[in-house]
Amino acid sequence: MINYNGEFESKKDVAISNLPAGAYVGKILGAKVEMQNIGGRDIERLIIQLDVVEGEYTNHYQKMYEAAKGGQYPAKYKGVLRLNIPKAGDQYESMNKRIMQGAAWALEESNKGYHWDWDESKLKGLYVGFSVREADYLIEDAEGVRTGTTTEIVRLESVQEVREGKTKPCKKRELKEEQKRKLEESNRNVEQGFTAVETDELPF
Repeated sequence: MINYNGEFESKKDVAISNLPAGAYVGKILGAKVEMQNIGGRDIERLIIQLDVVEGEYTNHYQKMYEAAKGGQYPAKYKGVLRLNIPKAGDQYESMNKRIMQGAAWALEESNKGYHWDWDESKLKGLYVGFSVREADYLIEDAEGVRTGTTTEIVRLESVQEVREGKTKPCKKRELKEEQKRKLEESNRNVEQGFTAVETDELPF
C-alpha cells in the first residue's frame, strides 16, 4: 500500500503546448530596457512582454505560465520579444536599426495616434501583431546532450496585415554548426557505450 497522507484528488493534467508558428494579434503587457551580456558583448535590449488577444490562442502565454507554476523548474513567461537597441558606430548598428524601424512601424500602424519616441514606458497596453517561428535548441547538462524544437516570437507585425493574412512566414531557426557537431559526437558516444539486454523479466 502506498503511504501518502497529504490532501489529494484525481485531476486531469492540462498540458499546454507551444504556440504554433504563424502570425497573431497581440497586446503588450509590459516593456523594459536591460543591459545583457551576449557573446561577451554588453548589449542594451528592449524587452517586450506580449500575449495573444484574438482567436483560439487568446491568452496563450499566460496559460502556459500558470500551467508551469509548481513544477520542477521555476515558471518563466515565454511571450517575450527581445530587440537589440542600435548603438551609433557599432558594427551591428545598421541591422539593429532596421529591425527597430520595423518594430516602430508595426506599433504605429497598429495604434492610431501613437508615434514611436523611444519611451518604452508608453508601450504597455498597445496592440500589435507578432510572428512566431520554430526554433531548434540544444541543452547540455549533467544528463548529457539533448535537443528539441520550440517556438519563439521573432518580430512585430501590423495588426491589420495579420488579420488579412499578409504577413510573411518566418524561417525556422536551426542549430548552429557547432551545436550540430556536439550533438553528433554525443550520439556516437551513446551508441558506442550501449549494450542491448533482452529479457521478459521485470527488474524486481
